[in-house]
Amino acid sequence: MNTSRLKKRTLSTRFIRFGLIFFTMLLTLGMIYFFSVSKKSLVEESKLNTINAVQRIVNEKNYLLTRFIDDSINYAKTIAEYVMLDDSFDLAEGNTILSKINSVSDQYLNFFDAEGNIATGDEATTYSIADNTYFKKVMKGETVVTDLSDYTINPGRTHLVSVMVPIKTSYGTVVGGVIYSYTIPALEQTLSSESLLSLGNLILFDNNNKIIFGMDFFKAEDNFFASTEQHFTNFDESMQTNMLSNINRLQNGYVEFRFNDEALVMVYETNELSGWTLVNILYESDLNDYTNAILQNYLRVFATGITIVILLYSFILLLSFKLISIVDHKRKTLEHEKEELSDKTMKDSMTNLLNKNSGTEIINSIISGSTPDHQHALFFIDIDNFKKINDTYGHDLGDQAILNLSEYLRRNFRSHDVITRFGGDEFVVFVQNFPDKKVVPILADRLCNLIEEANRGNRIKFTISIGISLYPSHATTYDELIACADKALYVSKNSGKNQYTIYNPSVNTDE
Repeated sequence: MNTSRLKKRTLSTRFIRFGLIFFTMLLTLGMIYFFSVSKKSLVEESKLNTINAVQRIVNEKNYLLTRFIDDSINYAKTIAEYVMLDDSFDLAEGNTILSKINSVSDQYLNFFDAEGNIATGDEATTYSIADNTYFKKVMKGETVVTDLSDYTINPGRTHLVSVMVPIKTSYGTVVGGVIYSYTIPALEQTLSSESLLSLGNLILFDNNNKIIFGMDFFKAEDNFFASTEQHFTNFDESMQTNMLSNINRLQNGYVEFRFNDEALVMVYETNELSGWTLVNILYESDLNDYTNAILQNYLRVFATGITIVILLYSFILLLSFKLISIVDHKRKTLEHEKEELSDKTMKDSMTNLLNKNSGTEIINSIISGSTPDHQHALFFIDIDNFKKINDTYGHDLGDQAILNLSEYLRRNFRSHDVITRFGGDEFVVFVQNFPDKKVVPILADRLCNLIEEANRGNRIKFTISIGISLYPSHATTYDELIACADKALYVSKNSGKNQYTIYNPSVNTDE
């Protein structure tokens, strides 16, 4: 019986070996045939892969352009929100803010009011954009991206593009706008990220076909199609018509033509957010170099792959699906456990705010990455007479007061401000990156008013005292900011409570 089984196993082993040898020979003959009869098609396929690679590059740069414009719009919207914190807009006050911000050489910020009067940061410089088309769109509540060199928006400053957003009251009324402009070199540097493969020559032109930046003979502000026709004589009208048709429909594509006995490929894609078009021109020499590299890579991969596939094919096929299933299940389990553990260690169980340790760590991280040009504020908040609330109403309603205050803090501050339950009835809020110190008392008053209004409809009524310290005016470390804010809180408590105090070294003293 054992001899019979041994023979069967021997026969099975021999059959497997024969099958592997036969498969190896068949695969080898097939590869020889493939390379002998399909080299030309492989070259053509490599060229097509090269064009596809350039299209991916253009697509990635288009993504960078969209992100650049989107970030600019969000920045302008943030500024618009800050200048309207007290629901009023003063152009003269805007000049004060701009005089600090516009010191950066590659970006400029302007405000304008409902009549089109501009604030530039220089009170001596005044002009109006009331007749500008973009101004009229913004006053209708639209966010716009300008084309190149609209000098009526930034007189005296050339080679700029801008985003414009409305400034609105809390009721949605447009009372002016923010213009955020940046230089072409800043934009070009963003699209020339070293992380992306460099292949071909990149050109960008706007809705009016004005070149924003480009290679060699494509000069800024020249008409792209006029420059193309002038330099590439074989770029005919039908190619231009087809290209414009695709651009108007926001469809990407490419055009092939010859110039001086050399083939050229012009790959293009339109940015949906701005309407600008990215073009990458690839010469035949670039195409051949990249194609040859791809072809040689194919040869190396196939030559090495034949041996590896034959040796590992059966083993990998049997084990891969099982291993993948095990690893994937383990990964999902670990990620789930990690997320649960992270929430438990970082969040306060009652309020779901950051606890003291995690809040301290995050604030320290923000401070360590800050410079003296940044402005932050630390609010130290305490519920007045909290022990009396517990004694009078019971601990359940005392806990409800803490939960109510947690919700008021979320409503009063921004989503990226750091809100922490410091302990008991104490809370710390770290307001980061605000443009002007006038924001601080506005936020404090708004929080106190919010609590006062909420008290009218709640069974449990309470007030708060606040101590505030500023970075870098009062301190440059977290511990020092907490100490200063605590001293200011002590002043608020001793001055009758239900108020805020901004730390003043000449007034605030230790308890």
